[in-house]
Amino acid sequence: MSEADGSIPGTSGGDPGHPAGTHTAGTDVDVSYYQLGTADNQIRPVCPVRSGGVDVYHCSAAPTSLDVRRTTLFFAALAESDQLRVIGVDGQIGTLVLGDLDALCAAGTVPAAACTRLRERLAFETTDGGLGWFYFHYARATVSFRRP
Repeated sequence: MSEADGSIPGTSGGDPGHPAGTHTAGTDVDVSYYQLGTADNQIRPVCPVRSGGVDVYHCSAAPTSLDVRRTTLFFAALAESDQLRVIGVDGQIGTLVLGDLDALCAAGTVPAAACTRLRERLAFETTDGGLGWFYFHYARATVSFRRP
């Protein structure tokens, strides 16, 4: 989330681990995705992240261990709060979550307000457009809330 004083994690050691303005004051948190075929939900890539033997820092192919349904339901539960600012995910994960969300919303499983809010606030890039979501979200989502 943030350091005890509200600064970006890693600041006290001289190496902030996130971009300026993020993960401050406890409003942003990184969470692991729900996973299939693993003993736990420890943070780990849920998709291949190598291309030509090189780590490309994003899903280089479709997720192989992502539990799309549980991840979508978790995100939808977060979206019930009007304080939700954004949920940032890898592009391939975002596409799957939106597809599953459509099914859950059509079935009435997720409340209409949460459906709308999650569609508006799920952030991802399928190609690097410079928005900051293309890289480093292959193992975890970034969830950010507005301050009340």
